[in-house]
Parts: sequence; C-alpha cells; structure tokens
Amino acid sequence: MKKATKFLAVLLSVVLAVTAALIPAFAANQNTKGKQRLKVASISDTHVLAPELIKDTKDFQSDNAVGKMFDESFGILDAQLAKIKQEKANIVLIPGDLTKDGEQESHRALAKRLEKFEKDNPQIKVYVINGNHDINNKNAKNYNTADGKMTSATRTTPQDFYNTYKKLVYDDPTVIARFTPKDGKAAGQESYVARPAKGFTLIAIDSCRYSADNTDRGKDEHNTSGAVSPDLEQWVLQQIAAAKKRGDTVIGMEHHNLVPHFTMESIQAVDYVIHDWDRLAREYADAGMHYIFTGHYHANDVSKLTTKNGNDIYDIETGSAGGYPSPTRIQDFTRSWDKNGRRTETVDGKTIMHLKVNYKSSVTGKETTINDLTEYGAKLYGGPQGFTTDMINKNVYGYVLRSVSDTLGDLGIKFTEEQEQAVYKLVDDAVTIKIDDQGHNPLDLLNYAYAAHTGGNDKGPLPAWVKAAEPKLRDGTIVQELVEAILKGVPTMNRSLLSGVVGAFFPADLMSALGVNTENDIITPLLTGNTLSKKVNVTIGNIAADDLISFSLDTNYPDDNEFHIAMTEDKNGNMSDGKIPGEPGAPEFNRNRDFKKLMTTIGKYV
Repeated sequence: MKKATKFLAVLLSVVLAVTAALIPAFAANQNTKGKQRLKVASISDTHVLAPELIKDTKDFQSDNAVGKMFDESFGILDAQLAKIKQEKANIVLIPGDLTKDGEQESHRALAKRLEKFEKDNPQIKVYVINGNHDINNKNAKNYNTADGKMTSATRTTPQDFYNTYKKLVYDDPTVIARFTPKDGKAAGQESYVARPAKGFTLIAIDSCRYSADNTDRGKDEHNTSGAVSPDLEQWVLQQIAAAKKRGDTVIGMEHHNLVPHFTMESIQAVDYVIHDWDRLAREYADAGMHYIFTGHYHANDVSKLTTKNGNDIYDIETGSAGGYPSPTRIQDFTRSWDKNGRRTETVDGKTIMHLKVNYKSSVTGKETTINDLTEYGAKLYGGPQGFTTDMINKNVYGYVLRSVSDTLGDLGIKFTEEQEQAVYKLVDDAVTIKIDDQGHNPLDLLNYAYAAHTGGNDKGPLPAWVKAAEPKLRDGTIVQELVEAILKGVPTMNRSLLSGVVGAFFPADLMSALGVNTENDIITPLLTGNTLSKKVNVTIGNIAADDLISFSLDTNYPDDNEFHIAMTEDKNGNMSDGKIPGEPGAPEFNRNRDFKKLMTTIGKYV
C-alpha cells in the first residue's frame, strides 16, 4: 500500500510538472480556432501649449513661426480624439513631445483633457510616453505677461511627469510593470508595460536623455538625441520575453525612431534615430517585438528591418499633430492561428488627414474654425503649396539666426537688426536663383523633398525637373550659382556673423571628414569676394543631392500612409512577411562610412 501511495505521489508530481510546463504553450495556442483583434490609433508630437501661457506678443509670434501650431494645439487634439472615437479604436498611443517645451501647465492641461476623454469613452485607453521636449526643458516659456515679454514657465521634472500622468497611465489597471533605474541614474525612468487587451502587450520605452551622460537625475538640460541605457535595454528584453511566454503580440512605443525613416537619417540626423539603433532593432525583433510606434521627426513614414534570423520589425512613425500634414493613424491588428498552432499577424494601417478643427484662439480671443487642417498646415509651413522666402526667413533661418545670435552674445558680439536683415536678403537671393528653363529654384527642391517625406508621399517617381536637378547639384553647378548670389550680400556681414551662420549649416567637423575646411575653404573665400573651389562646390552639391534623393525616394518601405502587413510564424518561432526590404541606414552611400563615427560624436553619444 505504501509503495502504491508513493507511486501515486510520484505520478502526480510528474503530471503536475508536465502540466506546468505545458501551460505557456497552451496559453499561446488556446485560440487556434479564433482571432484576436486590437484597433490602435496613434497621434504624435502634439506640442500642446496651455492657453493661459499664450499672448499675442512679438516673442510668441517669433517662437510660433517654427512650423508648429501652438495656439491651435488643443483644438487639433480634440478633433483627432473625436475622429479616433468615430473609428472605434481600442487604444490611443502618443509617443512623445506631448508639449511645446515641457511646461508643467501644458502637461497638466493635456492630462486633464485625456482623462476626460477616457471617462467619456471608457472603451478607449490612452497611453503616453515622454519626448525630448517634455522634461527638463529650459525653453519652457510663459508669453502671457503684463509687459508682453516672455518669462520662464515652470519646467517639468521626471517626477513631475510621473505625477501628472499617474492617474491616466501609471495607476491604470492595464499597466503591469514599471522600470525603476538604479540609484543615481535617470535613463528610462518613465518606461512601463501595459496589457491593453488579451493577446497584446505594450512596452512604452522612455528613450530620452536627461543629461549629456544620461546619469544625473534632473540636473541638466534635455537632449534632442535618444538612447537606451544597458539597464533599460535588459528590462525591455525581459518584458518582451515575459510577453512572448504569455503568447502575446508585442507592440513597442518610444519617441525616437528605432529604424531610420530616410536614407541619410542615421548619419546626418543622428539625433532623431535612437543611438545604436541597428543593434537594438535586431535585438528587439529577434526577442519578439515586431512593431514599434515612434514620432520625433514629424514625418508620416513606415520603415522596416529584417534580421539575419528572419524576424521583421516595423517602425511606424506618426507625423506631428501640430504641423503639416497633422495625421491621425489607425492600425487594425489581427492575430490568428493555423492548424499547427502557428500564428499569423496582420496589420492594416490607414492615415486620416484634412480634419475640421474648432478652437478658441488665445491670440484673438475668438472662436475659430479650420475647415481643412492639412491644407491649413501646408500654408503655414512646408506642405505641397510650398515654402516662400518669408517662411524660410521666419521658420528656418530666423530660428537658426536666433541660435547664432545667442552664441555670439555669449562671445560679447551683438547681432544687430541690420545684420539680421542682411542675412535675410542674402537667403532670399540665394534660394530663388533659377536652376532650369521652367523657372524652378533651390527653394522648390526643398519644398518638394520636405513635403514628399513629411507627408508620406515619397514613393516616386521623381518629377522630371527634380530628376534633372540632381546632376546639376552633383557637378557643383547649382552650388556655384548659389555662391555667386550669396557673394552680393557678404560684404555687409562681418567674419563672426558669417562664421556663425555658415558654421550652423556646415559644421567644421562634418566638413573636415569630407576634406573641406569650413573656415579656409568656405568662409574666407566668401569674405574676400571669391567663389569656392570646384572641389568644395562638388562636395556641397553631393551632400545636397544625397539629401534630396534620401527624402524624395523611399527605398525601404514606400507604403507610408496606407499599408498592409501580414507576418507568419515559422517552425523556429520567427515572424516575417517574407519580403526583403531595402536596407535602412544608407549603406549605399559612401558618406555613411565617413560620417558614422563623426556624427555620433556630434550627437553627444560618446
């Protein structure tokens, strides 16, 4: 009897052990005859500014001229949320740059608005993560002052951010884990994991950098670039593994791009793609994350990377709500299983634009209607209707000049109104030179490339006039004509001013990597009334041509606004759609090899 009892006990132990071992597999495959769905809405870079901080002053108009719609921001948000409700989304993702510049008042107003939306629509859950503008930002400004001169608004610390969104996100029952950095560290502290629906795990990654070395908690200024610390990286991988054990589809969200969205991004716009992106993207994909929602560059684009193991990861970037084309994305995720228990996942994405927006203007005090938000944004900044020289002056060069002015001020050099106007005229003359018989100019090239990428319309083919301009850039012809136009305005500028302006566009370290000395080969010839050498013209022309093609022709994943993804699990558990994408990160450009180490240094990654 004792032997029989002992045998039964051993048998029971074996059965329990086997059962425990099978639970994860059963959990993963229990829906082999059904489907699981999740409708995901995404908006990004909302850049809201609290109405009580706005006043129609010179300072506000100057800062408002950088292509973001601050006065309209909460009206735009309301219109997007109304459309999301109409589309019957299950969750809303907002991957960072929630506020203009991290004003506490703006964060609180946004959190209050989103909490009300959830209360009114309990079937929809909102998730946010911070962007580089949102925390420790010295640019937080209050324009609504008695004397009309802006003052500093209350900056948001990491703890403030957590407290503000605690009710909306961090205390929500769907949130199942938070990342806690080690003592004395700041990196990744707002990261969390949620399970918004059965079969789906969301990992929100705080990719922001709070100081130059990403270690001091809340002491230093925010950084445009993004990075993932080793501790955060391991935590993300652990969360992916836990989700995979549950049999969930893993969806990531972070502010910075994980996979480059245009060919030159990883080497020329290094602050916009996460540091060490290539390794991280492959690591996440092989671990089991196959989708991530990002923002930051204000473009509507989808990019894809496939690992050596055959795993795909899609980076779905959503353009800024506060700038052309103000998109709202809707993605339908569907999971199903075949008779062998292998999963198929499909994602059908669409982009909604041209919303009608109603808002009360804090500038005029009047109720205002925007009948077509996309067209409204186009007229303000960089849409298909194009830049004008006035927009260039205010939005681009005016913004750069203010930065140059600050730098010169630190050196005791005053930036006069006369000098500012001289630079504006110089720019006007240069960007409107004719480059063909049809009357096109460099400004037209900028318009075309910018609008094509930002609006997700970079599938090609190139218009004939753009295609014809490329060789004229590469052989230095257009650069030579630009320089001749610039020379007319140079005599009104001193060396310090010219050095500051030229240095902003042609960093000395960057040009040195190409064999060009910014001071000797560009600034000195201009000041002495001489044109640039053929070598310098060709070098600059090739930079411009590479950028033109990079923005205008998407060779990685061209379907940016409407797309269909269908991935199937193979016998080894890898997920792929079987289509090999064009490689991101510009391996075909020789400049990649020359710039990579240099640009990571400029981006303060090392």
